[in-house]
Amino acid sequence: MSFGATLRGSYYLFSAPVDERVVRVDFTLRLPLARRLLLGRTADVTGTISVEELCDSRPLSGTLRLLLDENRVPFDLVTTTDAGRTLRLRGQGDFVVTDAVGSLTSVPASLYDATGEEIGRATLRFDWRGDLGRTLKSIRPVWRKQEDRSP
Repeated sequence: MSFGATLRGSYYLFSAPVDERVVRVDFTLRLPLARRLLLGRTADVTGTISVEELCDSRPLSGTLRLLLDENRVPFDLVTTTDAGRTLRLRGQGDFVVTDAVGSLTSVPASLYDATGEEIGRATLRFDWRGDLGRTLKSIRPVWRKQEDRSP
C-alpha cells in the first residue's frame, strides 16, 4: 500500500536561531507486504522537500520505522541542497494517548549536514482538516512485481 501526504512547518538553524524559515515535505510512503512490514517494521519514503534558503523542491528519500508497540514512528530522510550538499531530516512522531490528534499531526525533527552534525531544528505539521481527504484519496495498493518467467 502507498499513500501521499504533505508536512509543512518551520525550522531554524543553530547559526541563526531567531530566524524561522519555512519547510515543506511532500512525500509518498510505501508500505511493504504485510509479512515484511511485521518483521522489518520499515516503510520507504520518497518525495520532494523545500527548506527555505537551503533547497527548493529537491528529491528526497529515506525510511520510516513503524514502532507502534513503542508508540513512536522515527524517520530518516535524505536530500541534497541547491548547493549540492547532503542534508538529512531526522525526527520521530510519538503517540500520546492524552493528545492523540496533536501527537499524530505535529512532528519535531532535526536537520543534519553531510558530516552528521546537527545544524538546526524543525517542527512539521500535518493539516488534518485541510489535507486528510487528499491523503485518504491517495491510498493505493502496491502489487508485487511479477518475476520474469522466460526460459
